[in-house]
Amino acid sequence: MKNLICLFFILFFVSCSNSNFTYMPLPNFKAQVKESGADLTASVELKDIQIQRVSEYSNEFESSVLKIRIDEEIELLKERLKSQSEAILRTKGYKVVKNNADYEFSNTLSIIIKESNIQKNKELLSGEAINSDLNISFHSEMLLRNKTNSAHTKISSQTSLQDPINISYPFQNDQGVQMFKTTISSVATQINKSLEHEVFEIDKIFISFYKNSLTTLYHNLKSHDNANEDSQIPYDDGQIDSTIHEDGVIIFE
Repeated sequence: MKNLICLFFILFFVSCSNSNFTYMPLPNFKAQVKESGADLTASVELKDIQIQRVSEYSNEFESSVLKIRIDEEIELLKERLKSQSEAILRTKGYKVVKNNADYEFSNTLSIIIKESNIQKNKELLSGEAINSDLNISFHSEMLLRNKTNSAHTKISSQTSLQDPINISYPFQNDQGVQMFKTTISSVATQINKSLEHEVFEIDKIFISFYKNSLTTLYHNLKSHDNANEDSQIPYDDGQIDSTIHEDGVIIFE
């Protein structure tokens, strides 16, 4: 009987451990830029997106699954922005080439991640956790430059949270009872169930910036015929709840 009881408790604890995680895929960043059939009358060199990060957060956040996920989301965002920027350039009459281009298109993306109001909470069995506020903002500077006469169009896009996200996450420490301690994920898509809300809110700000940036680029990028004068487009300060304009050319789902 004692063996059966021990076996029951072992199976119970294993079950609890396995159910601690949930699968949350990275944001899809769905976007489809419809090809307009424009004549490609000029060539453009599409530079890699440059990322500038300002990070102010605790050592515990640095090693958390939230930080691991954010790093992967940034790389995916960078990849999708570049591919969709290329599609937008084509709709404006630019053929993307690697050498001897008439124009150069670049994008510098600044990402600010700040953690504030950091407090440690101790649980007798599960160990310590961090409770804090997380703020994320994006600022993009896109530049189309004529390599012959240096005429350029500068387009800015910004997206930020209206309010910080309150986050609570476990971290590796010596506190708590080993059998009951929260197992911490180190996989971006394998999230502790207690972090589902935090991950959802972080994903929302990434998707909001992605949509805002591409929509701003499409509406303000000059076609080749009109790109020989300097212009600067003030940034569109897109909040997370902002409406994304759809005109049948850019479709977000």
